[in-house]
Order: sequence, then structure tokens, then C-alpha cells
Amino acid sequence: MKQLFDEVVSEDVVEEAIIDKATFDRVQEVLSTRRIGAKGGTNSNYLLTGIIKCDICGSSMSGNSQSSGRAKTIHITYQCRNHLKKHGGICSTKHLNANYIESYVKSLVAKLVNDQLNKSGLNHELVNGLLVQEQKRLSRQRRELTTLNERIEKMTIALHDCISESVKKATIKAIESTTISIEKIENSIVFKKSSVEQLKTIQGGCSIKFTIEQLFASRELGRRLIFSIIDEIIVSNSDISITLK
Repeated sequence: MKQLFDEVVSEDVVEEAIIDKATFDRVQEVLSTRRIGAKGGTNSNYLLTGIIKCDICGSSMSGNSQSSGRAKTIHITYQCRNHLKKHGGICSTKHLNANYIESYVKSLVAKLVNDQLNKSGLNHELVNGLLVQEQKRLSRQRRELTTLNERIEKMTIALHDCISESVKKATIKAIESTTISIEKIENSIVFKKSSVEQLKTIQGGCSIKFTIEQLFASRELGRRLIFSIIDEIIVSNSDISITLK
């Protein structure tokens, strides 16, 4: 089964169910083990490395990032290796904007997952288990946040009374590091509160709908989810074909 698109992304994606139990398990794993700012899985920072290929020469396309201009603007693309000069430049397939294709694939996967879950529903015991698990994680992170805030307060007082310059520098560095940790935990708490509320909604018998942000909050698990649903992505200069498993 293939999904074709040009610049306009179609809302009509797939009619039949294509997601098996293994995919459902991955969705639950994403929801229950969400992490903030995780690197891409399988040693790749690019979601589609390994399944995106060139239609013209058949070569795999790899992710690439480079800066240009005075502002050093970062451009992230997928490139056919045979298009590059160092590999002979024998392929005419142009670079593909990574944000564009990754955003489309995320939307496609989210729609497929939600469509199938709405048809089949979720196991009640599984939902209850996930809810308890998320609530425990949320409580643990709230306690950790309180501890870090107390640590910041103590270090700030110590910094004010400190005379040694070397100790001051070390304390400032520790405060900065702790502040970063606090920001990460606060972001994670926001996601977990959303998960808890959604699980309560599901528990009450309402329909389920995962957001793209929830499914791909962990880049590594999001990549696994994509690979469990999409077989390959074939790219040319005129269109893109997505083959589902």
C-alpha cells in the first residue's frame, strides 16, 4: 500500500487497519516512558535514516545538517549519497528538507495510530496500569523538583556568604547545572500531567487521541514507532511514495 503526495498533504491516508499488536505495545511504551530531548534511536539523530531511499538510483538517503550565510542558519536535509560530488554526482535527486518530510511522516503515523486505536480501543487493565505508573512517575518528579529547588536556595545563600573566588565559580556552575535540570523536570512534568489527564479520560470510556507531541516526545521510541508502521519512503524530485507495512 502506498501513500503519494506532492506539496499538498492529503487528509485521506488509509482506510484499512494496518497496525498490529506490536505497534500498540510501542504506543503504550511511548506514553509510559516519555523522555524530553532524547536523541534519535539506532545511533541516528534523523528519524527516517534507514527507510528513506532515492527513487532514481535506489541509494539510501542520509541526514545532513550544515550552516550557511552570515546568520549561520542551520539547514537539515536528507541527501542521496550519489548526488554528492564526492560520490560522483551521478544522481539528479535534490536534497529534501528534513523538517518537511519528518513532519509529514509524524502526522501520517499519528493518524494511523489514532484511527486504529479508536476502532479497537485499549485494554482496560492496561490503561489502569499505565495510569498508576504515570502517577507514580509524576509524584517522583515533583519530589525531585522540590529537592532541586531547595538545593538552589541553599547554594544561592552560600554564594552570597562566600569569599573564595574559586568556590564562587564552582557554586555558580553548580547553580546553572541545577537550573537546567529543573527546567527539564518541569517540562517532563507538563507532559506527564497531560498523560495522566488523558488516561483518566480513556478510563472514563471516552475516545482516545494521541497528539504528535505525545507520540514523539521520545525521539528514540518515536523512531521505533515509525519503523513498525512504515516499510520504506521513496523520494524523487517530483513526488514521495510511502509504503506501509
